[in-house]
Amino acid sequence: MNVNSNSGGHYYYTVSPNQVLTFTINQNSVFDFYYVYGTMLVDQWDCLYPPSSTKNVLTVGSIAQNGSTSEFSSRGPTWDGRVKPDVVSLGEGIITTDFTPSGNPTYTINNPVYGTSFSTPTVAAHAVLLKEMLDDRPGATTASYQGYESSLIKAAFIHTATDKDLPGPDFISGYGEINPEKAMTVLSQNTFVMDYFNQNN
Repeated sequence: MNVNSNSGGHYYYTVSPNQVLTFTINQNSVFDFYYVYGTMLVDQWDCLYPPSSTKNVLTVGSIAQNGSTSEFSSRGPTWDGRVKPDVVSLGEGIITTDFTPSGNPTYTINNPVYGTSFSTPTVAAHAVLLKEMLDDRPGATTASYQGYESSLIKAAFIHTATDKDLPGPDFISGYGEINPEKAMTVLSQNTFVMDYFNQNN
């Protein structure tokens, strides 16, 4: 599984939802891509911009230290009415590495940073850990879920998220804040069913 993490306002993206969807479908015959997109509000009238609105990606919003959804985090729905963002994660008050004007490494201790550029890679990192856990389960065989890793992990994040804002899924924080520990429990205990359907059945 390859994880691709992106975040930014609509002017940072130069790819359409159709391009992302086509790319993931074509590449899944070789390996599984897991796209995690952040979504940052550009102005008060804008909702989600592509490719954050793409069906098969995991769209991540931001929450503050107190658990409230960040004002800068884009709201849904998508133009066709789907719930987005999917989940949220901490994206405010972040202390991280930085560089001084002279080029020396430092930390943002005195000036914490914010943005979905920080909430998104956190979710991407947890996705990698869940993938590793799937591979390391006793008796696990990659063939048993080959090609389904991304959809399985996305479902685990969504169905174990801690609800925020309005009761149930909403257009503010999606299904809620990710809970990686619960997601890991669901996957490690095999408390899930994998199947598929198409237009004929």
